[in-house]
Amino acid sequence: MSEAADIADILRGLRALKRLVDGETRGVDPRWVDQANSALGRRLHIEAVKRRFAEAEATGVSPRELGARIEGRRYLLSQESMAAEMGARAARGMAKAKARKQEREMAEAGENDAYLQAMAAMQAVRGGR
Repeated sequence: MSEAADIADILRGLRALKRLVDGETRGVDPRWVDQANSALGRRLHIEAVKRRFAEAEATGVSPRELGARIEGRRYLLSQESMAAEMGARAARGMAKAKARKQEREMAEAGENDAYLQAMAAMQAVRGGR
């Protein structure tokens, strides 16, 4: 082999080693959470990062300032952003539960009204007895 080919092989080996080391050490920073380790789950985590990127673009600030990063195929949220997302999801869940409860109460009230109307109609047919 020529000297140039040897150097090219060494460089390829070094690049492969760098990719291996980067792959083993990425995500170690405890300030950032990726979709694989997210309490939100993969899909909601990625949506949260994309939402923050869109907000950053609309407001002209850096996505990193809003607690979001994308590194290759990894979508990262800062710990603070993760806590905010979890809190927002909990608040939305509570609002949905309250709305469902109100709907259920209204349906029950409607059923009671229908029952009372049916009873009144039956009494009218019977002659008020």
